[in-house]
Amino acid sequence: MNMRFAAAMGAALLVGCGGGGSNKSTQPPELSGVFKAGNVIGLHYRTPTRDGVTDAMGTFKYLAGESVTFSVGAIELGSAPGAATISPFTLAGLTPPTTETALRRELDRASRTTSPFVRAVNIDRFLLALDADHDPANGIDVRAKSVALANASLDFNLPIASFDSKLDRVAPNLTDNIPRWYPVVHLYRVLGIVVPAHVPVETSTELSSFPGWNTAITYFPDGSRESQESFDGFQGSLYSQSFTYDSLGRRTSSRFVSAPSLSGGFSEIQQSTYGERGTWLRHQWDRDDGSDGSIDFRTTVTFEIGDYNNVLRQQTRSDAGNDGTADSLSDFQITYNDRLNVVRSVSESDLDADGTVDSRATQTFEYDASHRVVSRLSEIDEPADGNADMREVSLFTYDSQGAGALEIYQRDEDVDGAIDYINTRQWNYDGNRLRTLESTETQISDVNGQPLLRLLQTQAYDDDGHVVREDQSQDLDGIAGFDVITRTTYTYTDFGSPLRQVSESDVNADGQVDTVFVTDYVYGAAGDLLSSSGAYTSGVVVLPPMTTSMRFTNTLLADGVLALAQQYFEFSFSAYVDVVTTF
Repeated sequence: MNMRFAAAMGAALLVGCGGGGSNKSTQPPELSGVFKAGNVIGLHYRTPTRDGVTDAMGTFKYLAGESVTFSVGAIELGSAPGAATISPFTLAGLTPPTTETALRRELDRASRTTSPFVRAVNIDRFLLALDADHDPANGIDVRAKSVALANASLDFNLPIASFDSKLDRVAPNLTDNIPRWYPVVHLYRVLGIVVPAHVPVETSTELSSFPGWNTAITYFPDGSRESQESFDGFQGSLYSQSFTYDSLGRRTSSRFVSAPSLSGGFSEIQQSTYGERGTWLRHQWDRDDGSDGSIDFRTTVTFEIGDYNNVLRQQTRSDAGNDGTADSLSDFQITYNDRLNVVRSVSESDLDADGTVDSRATQTFEYDASHRVVSRLSEIDEPADGNADMREVSLFTYDSQGAGALEIYQRDEDVDGAIDYINTRQWNYDGNRLRTLESTETQISDVNGQPLLRLLQTQAYDDDGHVVREDQSQDLDGIAGFDVITRTTYTYTDFGSPLRQVSESDVNADGQVDTVFVTDYVYGAAGDLLSSSGAYTSGVVVLPPMTTSMRFTNTLLADGVLALAQQYFEFSFSAYVDVVTTF
């Protein structure tokens, strides 16, 4: 019995190894996965054994153990081991942050430099831009773009601003004006990730020598900024702002009302109209002086946009009095080369709308073999008689990695051949990380060619693009030696928000610190700003030390992704403008 059993087992093993039988039983089963970026249809996928495009649900096929590569045309989004779900975060090699502090950290970094988080956001922005009907709410259809991108290339590791400028050039008719914060929100929503987060709803400011003020902030149900209003110490409104948006987060209107207690104030309404793919069509700005309900000044801007979302023409019409008659007109036109680089722009202004051009400004650009701008010539001709009245020249050089290394700007203010102003800026990198920026400004006398004013400034950066130190020296009279020397140092929290700023000035350049300005910030456990305090002391002017403090009241949103993303990318300045200590 044992011998017969052994023989049977040997035969079975031979069959299992292909000994005269089929090998189908050894092949791993075909599996299905979903590319999660909002029902992406037409995305090409490739494995060692499978090749196809995703269906309307984003479905792709693979065998167990295989890696899947995704692409549109020649542009590869990335590869990842086959799985039931793959997202742009997967392709970027990152688990999306799910806590407020971690999300703040990534948003802060993404607002200045690059990271795996930025790569994921760029991939999503790319897919949103390719959508055939420019409406991600009903899915993202990229099928029609494969041919247009057959020879294209795109680097998803670029910082978001740089990626934006490259994206529009890869194919025509892409979705335009996608706010930089929107892909973050879109990704989190399609992945079903909710991050509770704190947002400011009220601030109170106290100054040692002046009346304080309060600011109230409101939000729409989705977390987008609705309004911001400030009140003086007597609870009188100083100003208010309110905003509206379209379905992709583009700002469609903003209203600003100034109501100082000592004057009538004014109100301004700005409205933007977009085309089918999100390109600018029209922008209108109305001003009501005195806030009496009647428009006193209206400016309208209309746009002509090319297939690659490039501005071809921008015409501005200003109507003082809003009586229907134009009081001034301007026409701005741009021409491009076959690489979609600007080669020339012309801006003409008819200041009294009498049909005669009163001023003309032109810019011409030259590029190197790598299509990088190497020179820019600007000329202003006023009163548009054909003779330049001011000339500016900028020269650019690059390092071995292709990053901007040096810019030299020179201005001849009366076109007499003598340079009146020079500004040089030099960038220094460690790999792809900016380390220092050195800037020199010199105003030169036309009489003797000697410097009238000099300003030297050096900024040092950390790995995340924060300024950590700034040195500034000023020569205010052109006499040898500097008159004012200032050094400012900045420190940050581990989630990237400012922690302390110390600025020391030597106002007579004698080697002694004369004034010190210090600002400190306090945060909650989740990274929400709770308070700030500033102190100014001076050994030059006999004044008591001045101080200011701010307190922030925050509310917890059940889903704060949109509010945080918009704060870091769209309201990044206004989010901290009230924090900046002012005396």
